Amino acid sequence: LGLILNFTKAKHGIKFYNDHLEIGHQKIQYVSLTTVEYKQGLLDKMFKTYTLRIDKKHKVEAISQNVNVVQYLQQLINYAKSQQTGQFQQNKY
Repeated sequence: LGLILNFTKAKHGIKFYNDHLEIGHQKIQYVSLTTVEYKQGLLDKMFKTYTLRIDKKHKVEAISQNVNVVQYLQQLINYAKSQQTGQFQQNKY
């Protein structure tokens, strides 16, 4: 059962876009994200993986330590928030 669930999660994966990301069929706007957490349990240490908690509802498990998704996602969040701030400032004048 665990293998089937992980296979379906991996099949849908996580897709990154300019202003949002998709986990399965759910869209999450970058500007709505406040924290991105890096978690590593005992099994993660054994298999050299980690879990990325995006918000209270969403997490992506078994990411290889060779892939730095945390930094990439944080850059996308910062960019989206700077674009939103820039748009507000343009509309202000």
